[in-house]
Amino acid sequence: MYRHNRSALSAWRIVLLAAVALSLAWMWASPARAQDSTVSGELKQWHTVEVNFDGPNACESWSGGADEAQFNPFLHRRLLVTFTNGETTHTVPGFFNADGQGAFVDERVPSAECGTQWAVRFTPDQTGTWSYSASFRAGENIAVDANPAAGVDVDFDGATGSFVVEPSDKSGGDFRGKGILRYVGEHYPRFDNGEYYIKTGSDSPENFMGFADFHNTFDHEIRPVFGPFVHTYQAHLGDYSANPGPLWGANRDQGRGIYGALNYLSGVGVNSVYMINYGIDGGDGGDTWAWSCPNALVPDCNETKLGFDISKLNQWELVYQHMDEVGIQLHFVLTEMENDNALSELQWQLYFREMVARFGHHNALIWNLGEENQLDDATKKQQAAFIRALDPYDHPITVHSLSGQAATYYNGLLGDPNFEATSIQGFTETYNGLVQDLRARSVQAGRPWIIYTDEQPDPIFEDLSNWQDLRNQGLWGSLMGGGGGIQWYIGYQSETFGDVNLDDFRLLGPIYEDATHARNFFENYLIDYPNFQPDNSLVSAAAGDRYAFAKPGLAYGLYFEDAFEEPTLDLTGEAGAFTVGWYSPRTGRYEEADSVNGGGVVSLGAPPFQEQAAFQGDSTTDYALLVSRVVSPDVNADGQVTPADAVYIINRVGSDDTASDLNLDGSIDGADVTQVIEALGQQSEMAP
Repeated sequence: MYRHNRSALSAWRIVLLAAVALSLAWMWASPARAQDSTVSGELKQWHTVEVNFDGPNACESWSGGADEAQFNPFLHRRLLVTFTNGETTHTVPGFFNADGQGAFVDERVPSAECGTQWAVRFTPDQTGTWSYSASFRAGENIAVDANPAAGVDVDFDGATGSFVVEPSDKSGGDFRGKGILRYVGEHYPRFDNGEYYIKTGSDSPENFMGFADFHNTFDHEIRPVFGPFVHTYQAHLGDYSANPGPLWGANRDQGRGIYGALNYLSGVGVNSVYMINYGIDGGDGGDTWAWSCPNALVPDCNETKLGFDISKLNQWELVYQHMDEVGIQLHFVLTEMENDNALSELQWQLYFREMVARFGHHNALIWNLGEENQLDDATKKQQAAFIRALDPYDHPITVHSLSGQAATYYNGLLGDPNFEATSIQGFTETYNGLVQDLRARSVQAGRPWIIYTDEQPDPIFEDLSNWQDLRNQGLWGSLMGGGGGIQWYIGYQSETFGDVNLDDFRLLGPIYEDATHARNFFENYLIDYPNFQPDNSLVSAAAGDRYAFAKPGLAYGLYFEDAFEEPTLDLTGEAGAFTVGWYSPRTGRYEEADSVNGGGVVSLGAPPFQEQAAFQGDSTTDYALLVSRVVSPDVNADGQVTPADAVYIINRVGSDDTASDLNLDGSIDGADVTQVIEALGQQSEMAP
C-alpha cells in the first residue's frame, strides 16, 4: 500500500496556499504608484472641496468576462477618506471617476469611460486646517463591506494631505452661506448657521432629472398616453441667463434648459425639488437611471447594475451644485413603487453607496428610500441604517408612504434612530389632522419627526380652478398643523400639464407663489415658529376651515378659510393687549388692525384690506393673522423708558421672563436690548 508522506504533503500545501494567496493579491492589487493627490474647489466653509487621487487604471464597463477589465472599480475597490480638524473627524466615501472629464464629452460607450482618477467630495463644516488620509482597499464586493479591515490595502492607500478653509463668502439664499441642513431633534430641520427651514417645493415632474442633455438619457419605456417624457425645459431657455450654470458636453453648450428651469423655480420661491432617480424597470418616467448598463435597451451593454454612468453622474453633479447656489434642496428619491424590489441586496447597496459618495456632500439634501415604498419595515430599516453609516453629514432620511395610508404606514418606523421625517401621499383634507397626529406620535416615540406632505392624489386642475381649495386644506392645513413643508403633484391630465411630462413650470406659477407667501408668513411673522404648537380649539368662525398655531400668551398664527365669517380667538386667562395683523395668502400683504384685549374669547373683526389694483384678490375669503402680545419697552414698569430697562433685560438673558422678550422670538438677547435703545432715541449712548 502506498503511504502519504505527511510532512511533504504539508509542505506542498503551504506552497500551494502561498501561490493562491499571491495570485489573489495580484488579482485585487495593482502595481504600486506614487501617492499623488490634488485638492480643488473653493476652500471655504460649507463649500465643496474635491480631493483626487491618481490610482489604478480602470474602466466603467465590467461584466466579469475575460475580455473585460480585471476588476470592477465600483465594487472591487473601496475609497474612504478621513478628514480631521482638531477634534472633528469625518470619514467620507469616495468613488471611481475615470479620467475626471466625463461631463465634458459627447456620447461615449461605457467601455470608453476609463482613467486613473479616484475622487472624494467633502463639505468642511469648520474653518481652519483640515488634514486628510486615504484608505484604499481591494477585495470581493469590498465597496459595500462596512468592515474597515476588509480586503487588502493597495495603490495610494495611506496617502495624506492638508488644506486650509476660510469662512464662506456667500449670502442670501445660497446654501453655501448657511451650512448643512440637519435634523436637530425637532419638527423642523436647521442649517449650521442656526436658520430653520420650511420647504415649499415641486413634486412634479417626478422625473425631473430625465433631461435630454444628460449623457445616455432617453425615453426608455415610452408610454402609450402622454409620452414621450424626456425633458428639454425649452420654455426656460430664456431663464438661463438669470444665473448661468456651467454647461457641459464637448462644446460646453448643454444644460441651459435645466439651469433655466431651476432659476425660474428659485425666483418664485421654490426651495425643494422632488426627483426619482431610478425611473426604469416599470417606473412612471422611464428615462432616469444612474447605471451605465441598466438593461439590454442601452446599446453595447450587458446588464449588471453594478457599474455607473460616470459622464451622466458628473453632469448631475453640476446641476446639483447649481441647486445649492440658488437655494433648492435635493429631495433625492432612490426608487419608486414599481422597482423598489427589483434590485438584489448587492445591487441596492452599491447603488446607495455610489449616490452617497457622489452627492452626499450637498448642503441641503434629504434621502428618500422610495416613492410609495412597499418594502417591509425590516428592509426599510436596513436600508436607512446602510445610508446612515455611509453619510458623514447625517442628512435626514425618509420614505414615501403608500397613498392614503400615512396614518398607519409609519407605525413601525417611529422612534427608529435612522429616520427623521415623513413623506406623505394623502388627500389634502386630511393634512391638518394627520400632521398634528404624526407630530404627537413621533414625540411619544422619543424622536420628534419633521412631517412633510409630498404628494396629494387629488390633482391640480389645468385651469387651476380647484387651487383655492387645495391651498386652504393642503398648503395652509399642513403648515398650520406644524408640518415641515409641502410639495405639489399635478397628476396626468394633458400632453403639457401632467406629472412626468411637465416641461414648463410657469403653468404652475401661481401655486409656487402662494406657497412662498405661506412660508414667508412663518419665517417673517411667526419668528419663533419652531416653538409654536397647533391648537385649533383656540379659534372659531361661522364657516370654513380654521387653524391655529400658537405660543399661548405670546403669539398666535391663525388661518381662516372664510375670514369674513366672525372669526374669534380664545384668549381666556391671557390678560393685556394684543395686536392683530392681517396677512393675505395671495399677495403677502400685511396690515395691522385695532388691538384686542385678552381675558376671554375675542372677536378679530374683518380684514382691513380694500380691493385695489395693486392688491387684486385681497378681498376674497381666506386670510392668515398674527395676534401677538403688546410688549412694552418699559420692562421694569416704572412708567418710563430709560437705560434701566436695557439693564433689566440684560439681567434676564436666558430666563423665561416673557415680558423681556420684546421681539417675541423665543429668547432674551441683544435684539431685545435694541428694542429698548430704539425707544430711547437719542439717549442710546447711555445704554450698554
